[in-house]
Order: sequence, then C-alpha cells, then structure tokens
Amino acid sequence: MAPPERRVWCACTIIDYLAGKPYAKACEDVIERAEKGAVEIVVSTLAEAEVVKLDGHLHANAEAMIDEFFERSYVVRVGLDPLVARRARAIVRDYSLKPLDSVHIATAIEQGISILETYDGDMITKVNGKKFEVEGRELELIVRNPVWEEPVAVPDPQLPLPLDPATLASAADASAS
Repeated sequence: MAPPERRVWCACTIIDYLAGKPYAKACEDVIERAEKGAVEIVVSTLAEAEVVKLDGHLHANAEAMIDEFFERSYVVRVGLDPLVARRARAIVRDYSLKPLDSVHIATAIEQGISILETYDGDMITKVNGKKFEVEGRELELIVRNPVWEEPVAVPDPQLPLPLDPATLASAADASAS
C-alpha cells in the first residue's frame, strides 16, 4: 500500500471545518480519505493554540470537538522548532504575511509537503505556486482551498511503461522484418 499523501492544514481550515461552515464541506472529502488511510493532515502545534472557539458552539462543546480533532490518528502534529521559526520570519518579510500564517507555510516547507490547504485568501494569493529550497531541493508550494483529488499514479521507474496495442503491433512487425 502506498504511503498516505501528506498535506498541511492551517488553523482557519480546522476552525471552519469544525464549525461546519458551508464552504468547508470539501474538508469532509479529505477527512473521509484520511479515515481510510489515504491522507495525513499535518498541523503545526501552533494551530492547536490558535483553534480556540467555534462559531455557533458553546465553549465546552467546542473544546471537546477541538480536542477530538487533534487526537485523530491521521492528524500529525509538528512542533514549532527554530528552523520553522526562521523560515516563518523570512516569509513574513518576503511576502508581507502575518507571522502566525507564515508558521503554517514554513511548516509545510520544512516538512517537504507541497500542499497547504487554507481558507485564507492572502496565503493563497501571495504564496501559491512559489518555489522554496529545502534540504538542497526545490519545493513548489501549492496553497489552495481544501479539495480532494485522486492522486495521479506515477509509474515505477524500474518497470517498463505499458505500451498501447498499436505500438506493440508496430514493434512486432519491425522485428519480424
């Protein structure tokens, strides 16, 4: 079985999903795939501090929902370490983003995760498609609203590529002559 796809969710995505915002319905598709083991949702531990209240929910209910979300087996917490903090500062300066938003972006970059899902328009317009260097390689960061897309199968470079029947017939004719 293939390893799960990893994507980062920022705090606003978690808040909107848990609060049941109508536009956050797409999160349910991602959650459904995560429950089946196809996805891991990576979150900065900062998000756990940012997700404080949910519109329309009493404090005690909201707190239980928040705790339950962060305890799910497919939610992977990543600590805010010095590398993430340094990267976040650079993102604040380079892209004029808020420091807390920059931490979520830096988390994705430092974890080598190319998808960050958010409902924050500034993060999307200012950083989507930007390229960052991490551990000697380039990472293009896709910053978008949550969406589930079936992963594209990438052929194993060790296996020969399948050929269509016309190509096989042509190859057979060539070798017969």
